Amino acid sequence: MVTRVQRRTSIWRAALLVLGSLVVTFTVLEIAFRFVVPRASETDMYVRSDDELLNVELRPGADFEFEGVAVTLPATRVIISSRGLRERELVVPKPSDVLRIGCLGDSFTFGWGVEVDEAWCRQLEGRLGRVGGRRVETVNLGVPGYNPSQQIRFLQKKGLDLGLDVVVTFFDATDYDPPIRHPDPSDLGPWLVDHSALFRWIFLRTNRQGIGDEDGGGDNEGESGPEGDPESDVVAAYTLLAELGQRHGFDVLTTMFMPEERDRRVGARIEALGLPVVGLSTGVLLGQRGVHDAPPCDAVADEQALFIPVDGHLSVLGNRQAACVIESALRQIHHPRFPSEGATAGPR
Repeated sequence: MVTRVQRRTSIWRAALLVLGSLVVTFTVLEIAFRFVVPRASETDMYVRSDDELLNVELRPGADFEFEGVAVTLPATRVIISSRGLRERELVVPKPSDVLRIGCLGDSFTFGWGVEVDEAWCRQLEGRLGRVGGRRVETVNLGVPGYNPSQQIRFLQKKGLDLGLDVVVTFFDATDYDPPIRHPDPSDLGPWLVDHSALFRWIFLRTNRQGIGDEDGGGDNEGESGPEGDPESDVVAAYTLLAELGQRHGFDVLTTMFMPEERDRRVGARIEALGLPVVGLSTGVLLGQRGVHDAPPCDAVADEQALFIPVDGHLSVLGNRQAACVIESALRQIHHPRFPSEGATAGPR
C-alpha cells in the first residue's frame, strides 16, 4: 500500500524531472539561438535621454561589436565619442581652416552594417578633401531609429555649437514614422531580450519594428496615429531646420533615398522652404545618370550590390555611390562653398 509520504515523494520527483527537462531544453535552445540571432546591442548602443522627444541617445564612450538586430550582419565596430556621436572627438570651437559638414539622419547615416569610415558621411569627407583652402570635416549625426523631428532636435542639442557650414540630411521611407520609443531598460521584458537569444528571437518575430516601438504601436506603415499627418510632420521638422540654418549660418541639402510619389510631394514642400532636394534614385545610385548637369558616378552593374542582403541598408558600395551623388550636388547647389574649379579632392 502506497503511503501518503510515498505519494508526495513521487509527485516531487515528477515535478523535479519536468523542471529539469525544461531547464535542459531552454539551455539547449539558448545555446542554439546564440549562433543564429545577433548579439543584443540595445544597452551598448543607447542611453536614456533627458529629452522626452529624443527618448534615447547614443551612449557616450561606447565601444562594441555590432551584429545587427533582426538580421545577423558581419560584425562592425561601433565607437561612440564623448559627445555621443559615432564620430571622432571633435575640436570645439571649430578651427578656422576647417569646413564642417553635419550629416543628419537615421541608421542610413549612422552607417548600419558598415564601418564608420565606410559610411557615406565619412566617404563624403574623403571625396571633397580640401575646398576653398579649407580642410573638409564631416560630422556623423545619425542615430538609428530617429525620425526628422528627433534628428533636428538632436542637431539642436549636439550640433549647433560645432560651427557647421552645411547640413546634409538623408531622408528615407521610415522617416514618416512617429518618434521611436525605446522601452525602459529596467523592465523585465527588455532585460530578457538583451540577455537571452531565445527571448530575443521570439520578440523580433512578434514585433516587426524591432527593439524600439513607436507611438501607436505595431507596424503602422508610416501612420503617426489616427489623426496624424506624417507628411506635415516631416515638413514641420524641415521648417525648423530651415529656420536654424538661417539663424546659425549653415546651408542645407536634403537627399531623398529611393524617392516615390509621396516623397516627391514632400520634397516639393521642402523645396518651397528654400531647401534644395536631391533624389537618390536607383538610377542615380547605379551611375546611370548624374545629378542635374553633373556627370554620373561610377557605373554599377548589379542593383543588389548597393544593399546589404536581406537587411536592406546601404552596403559599402551603396554608401560610396551615395557619397558621390551628394558630392556632385554640393558642388552644384552650394558652389560658393564647394567650387569645382581649384578644389582638391581626397581619395575616391
